[in-house]
Amino acid sequence: MGFYSIYDRIIGNPAGDLISKNDIELPSMKGKMKKTYDWHTRIILLDKTGKFSKIGKYDGFGKVKVGNDEVNVNKWFSLSKSPELRPIALLQATVKAIKKHKTYNTIIKPNLKQFYQFLLNFEGKHQLNNYQNQFTFLNEVPNNAIFAFENPTVTKQNEKRIARLVDECINMFLKQNPSINISKSKKLMSSVKNTKKLK
Repeated sequence: MGFYSIYDRIIGNPAGDLISKNDIELPSMKGKMKKTYDWHTRIILLDKTGKFSKIGKYDGFGKVKVGNDEVNVNKWFSLSKSPELRPIALLQATVKAIKKHKTYNTIIKPNLKQFYQFLLNFEGKHQLNNYQNQFTFLNEVPNNAIFAFENPTVTKQNEKRIARLVDECINMFLKQNPSINISKSKKLMSSVKNTKKLK
């Protein structure tokens, strides 16, 4: 099988350099154009132990290279006996939004194993399905949707979109795992009681 794209399952964007605009492929882009779309190449893996990797790069054939390691992220072509436990590829921009979320330090971070399990079957409401092909041709994206492919550090509309999609994802995770919220509430109540005793 030839090359194919993988996608960030929370925000829907391609994770890699299989992107083209005006017949120029991402690896050949320069200047402002490269800065606008190159953020898609910065990939972070979340594994079954609940750990985020360092930034890696997708090779176009189902593996992400992180440092000296090549990690298979495609369940259909995985050599693992348990392909459902493959790492999940997310864009660095998505992970940044997760870590900025108000619940990250108190709820999500201590429960990243469960969050990983949740993401295995999660599909975000990103509305980019029409552009999820073997190769992403940006010229086929209408003008009112192209912002979703632009660097979120520059295009604030996309930064807000990513934050919203991450928020929706986390809220769904918490809704499906009420025990995590209950546990957190008990800790907060205990903390409040201890604070009152000290006064």
